[in-house]
This record gives sequence, structure tokens and C-alpha cells, in this order.
Amino acid sequence: MKSLKTQLLIKSLIAATITAGGMAVTGIASSATVGGTPDDGVICRAAPNAYTGSLSNNKFYCKRTLNANQELTCSEPGFATKFIRQGPGGGGKDVCAAPNRSYPANVPLTGTEGIDWKYVAAGATQVNTILANQRQREATAMGLTLNEVDARALSSEIAVNHTGSEDRLKVTIEFATFAIPAPGGIVGGPVVTAPTTPFVPRALP
Repeated sequence: MKSLKTQLLIKSLIAATITAGGMAVTGIASSATVGGTPDDGVICRAAPNAYTGSLSNNKFYCKRTLNANQELTCSEPGFATKFIRQGPGGGGKDVCAAPNRSYPANVPLTGTEGIDWKYVAAGATQVNTILANQRQREATAMGLTLNEVDARALSSEIAVNHTGSEDRLKVTIEFATFAIPAPGGIVGGPVVTAPTTPFVPRALP
């Protein structure tokens, strides 16, 4: 009888040990995660140009703004000559003059606006040209294709320089790119250590 009891005890202990070991291994495997998986989330690109992330209506955006400026030209027929002016108020605005008119620096404007001269203005396609050029530059700088970068004009205005420098068209541009997976690492589950002294079953009395 003692021999039978001993055998049953040993079998029970072995089964319990195997079951416990299996549960421990399962616990470790289920809690480990690999870097770059969905639960790490996404982030915006930070170099060479830093984008800022925002959440709206359950959508995540990566955007940044840039102020671009470009010189203005006198492209309208009949007003092809550009004069860079200086002075306070309207006297400092650059003008496009009709043939045989001259309005250098701070000489008073004479004649009639629209007949003798016109204030320099942005062309109908100039803002779109700036957008297209800056979008291409941004894609190249970020190492992306053109389809991965959007650009739109938030505002545009002519920045008048009253000190005699050339007036320029200033455009505030908003760029947008896709978010990228956030870097992650291997995260382990609970550590299970084996007992230092092995268990030796004893026979029942």
C-alpha cells in the first residue's frame, strides 16, 4: 500500500509541476511585445524639418508651417517697368510704370493710377507657383515622394518695404505628411525563477 501511495503522490506532483511550468511559459509569451507594432503608436517626422502632431475628429495629422517670399514682377502689358520706391504710406510701394514714365525712389507719384502707373501686385498664378516649388523642395528635403507631401496657402500678402528695398510677396504655407510608426522595444513579461533546491517527494507513512 505504501508503494502505491508513493507512486500516486509522485504522479500528482509531476503533473502539478508540468501544469505550473506551462502556465508560467504562457504568461511570459503573452506579455512580450515587439518594437514597431501597432501598440507603439505613430509619431510625426522630426528631421530634417520637424512636424507637429494633432488629433481632430479621430484623425491624426502631422503638419508644419513655412513663410515663403518671392520678388514681384511687372508682367502686365503696358506697365512693364518696375520702380522700387521708398517712403511712408503709399509712397513706399513699388510701382509698375507705363512707357516713358519714371518714378525712382522717393520722387512723388504723378499722373493717374491705372494710366501712368500701377502698384506692383502678385500675378494670378504666382501663389500657386510658389506652392508648387515649395512643395517639391519640402518633399526632396524630407526624402519623400511628391504624393507624400501636401501644401496649401494659409495666407498671402505683399510685404511693403519703405526703406528702398524691393517689396515681396509673402505666403504662409502649411505642409502635411503621413505619420510614421513610433520606435519600440522588446518588453518582457513576468520573470519566473525556478527553486534553488529541487523538491524530492517522500513516501507516505
